[in-house]
Amino acid sequence: MAKLSKLSWNVYAKAPFKKSQHVLQYLGRYTHRVGIANSRLLDVTDDRVVFRTKGGATETLTPVAFLQRFVQHVLPAGYHKLRHFGLYAAGAHERLALARAQLRMPASTPRPKLSWEEKLLALTDREVRRCPACGALLARLALPAPARGPPAAGDG
Repeated sequence: MAKLSKLSWNVYAKAPFKKSQHVLQYLGRYTHRVGIANSRLLDVTDDRVVFRTKGGATETLTPVAFLQRFVQHVLPAGYHKLRHFGLYAAGAHERLALARAQLRMPASTPRPKLSWEEKLLALTDREVRRCPACGALLARLALPAPARGPPAAGDG
């Protein structure tokens, strides 16, 4: 941690907000962004939507096709977009590498992916593939995965 404290940390601090409403507006720009800004819409009629792409080109779609694309960016109720901050921020690669080195975490060697059965065995010494009474290997049934929709309103 001593090495981390000697790094050059650039902290951006805005002047304090005068009203709580200003705080909500400021944070809202980052947590509730929409799929496309109004300024990128060039022409909207009953049969077409013309908009500017991120590359600067223009694209024309039918209103239904445009809405299909737009809806892909709408988050389910209870979910919010947030920017990354701290060690996971876009400009923190050097600090993240130094923090991993301090914690003796190899940056290039990924941790092995364990199944939930292996994690449970490591945490509880309970092997779910064996019968707890006789120790025999249990048969495994292949069940179809349940369909899962977005969370209900009020969840999260």
